[in-house]
Amino acid sequence: MKHNWNNVKAVITARNSLDGALTSTEYNIYCYIQHSEPTNITRITKSPYFKDVSLSTVKRAVSTLLNNELIIARQSKSDRRVNYLESTAQSPTTTTTE
Repeated sequence: MKHNWNNVKAVITARNSLDGALTSTEYNIYCYIQHSEPTNITRITKSPYFKDVSLSTVKRAVSTLLNNELIIARQSKSDRRVNYLESTAQSPTTTTTE
């Protein structure tokens, strides 16, 4: 449950920092990525929540999120055609080694 709360805080912080720069669709896709990572555009479009959103709208929203550095795209090691989308928000359980 603590991990979910950290995700919610990261989403709220991102939305507030952009001061309304995200459309509702972009915000909803960001929330989906935050809670379902790693995910990809195909999974987003197949989600029942986004059934009425076109592929081009999802691609445009993902592009905006990438340009605002809210998410990153990592190429799959097993299938180079797949790019997994992940939030750039740091989770407290994530540790980095230097």
